[in-house]
Amino acid sequence: MSTATLARITRPAKPAPVTRDQVAIMIDRLSVLRGKITELDGQCSDDIAQIKAFHASTVDVYAAEAEVLIGDVQAYCEAHRMELTLGGKKK
Repeated sequence: MSTATLARITRPAKPAPVTRDQVAIMIDRLSVLRGKITELDGQCSDDIAQIKAFHASTVDVYAAEAEVLIGDVQAYCEAHRMELTLGGKKK
């Protein structure tokens, strides 16, 4: 095994708030940022709902056609089981 040491990546130290006023300003800013994030999340949800509604009818048409094809393939397989399984062999 290699015993090579990994280089440590450091960042410049960021000064911490010193006064209560600085902390209060930071907390206020956090509140504003959280509000904006919540608002954008809501907008994203609304946009997604609109996109889904727009495409729902097309998806329903494709899903209905797929269900018919699945039924047809299943009916064929059941009618030709012996032929498809080479006389009923399982493996």
